[in-house]
Amino acid sequence: ILRAERMMENSATYDKLIKRIDNLEANERRLLDAQKMAHLRHWFWDVLTGEVEWSEEVYRIFYLDPKTFTPQIDSILDLSPWPEDHERDKELIEKAAKNQEQGSYEQRFRRPDGSTGYYYSTFQGIYDDNDHLIAMKGIVQDITERKLAEMALLEREEQLSLALTVSGAGIWRWQLKENRLFVDERFLLLLGYPPDEIPPHNNNWIAYAPPGELDELMTKLQDNIDSHTPFSDDEFRILGKDGR
Repeated sequence: ILRAERMMENSATYDKLIKRIDNLEANERRLLDAQKMAHLRHWFWDVLTGEVEWSEEVYRIFYLDPKTFTPQIDSILDLSPWPEDHERDKELIEKAAKNQEQGSYEQRFRRPDGSTGYYYSTFQGIYDDNDHLIAMKGIVQDITERKLAEMALLEREEQLSLALTVSGAGIWRWQLKENRLFVDERFLLLLGYPPDEIPPHNNNWIAYAPPGELDELMTKLQDNIDSHTPFSDDEFRILGKDGR
C-alpha cells in the first residue's frame, strides 16, 4: 500500500513537473511570437572577446543567413558603410562605458540587394565589480517602412515650401475651436512685417480684415465650413502693417 501511495505521489509530482515545463514552453513561444509581431530582436556583444550574438530575428532584419554570415564588430560595421555613423556609434559606446547609461539610436544599413534599410536599437552596458564595461546588450526593431514614409513626407514638404517661395504665396491656418489664426513668414512679409517681427494681432483673425468687410468674409467662410467645400475662388482685402 505504501509503495502504491509513493508511486501515486511520484506520479503527481511528475505530472506537475511536466505541466510546469509545458507552461514555460508556452510562455517562451508567446514571447517569441510577440517579438515577431513587434519586429523586435535582441543582440549581445562581449566587449572583452569581441564576440557578438544575434537572435534569429536579427538576421531576418538584415536579410542575412546565419549559416553564411558571422556577426562581429567589423562585419556589422561593414553593413553601414557611412563613416559619420561609425563615429556616432563609437561615441555612444564610450558614453555607456563612462556613465553606465542606457541609450538608443537609429541606424541605416545596406541590404544584400543594395537598397537601404533602417533599424532602431536600444543598448545597455554590463559591468564587472569594478564598473568596467564587459558586455553590451540590446533590442533591435526594423523601422525601414516608417523612415521611408518620413522621408517621403519631408520631400513633399520641401517641394511645397519651394513652390510657395517661388510663387510668393503665404499660408494661414485657422483653429476654429480656439478661434486662433496662425500664419507663416511669407504671409507676414506680404503684409509688410519683417521676419523677426510678430504683429500684435498675430492670433486675431478680425484684425486683418478692413473695417466693414468682416461680415462678408465670415459669411463666406461659414458657408465653406457648412458645405465642406474648399475655400477658394474668393478675393478679399486685408490690412497691411502700414494700414494700407
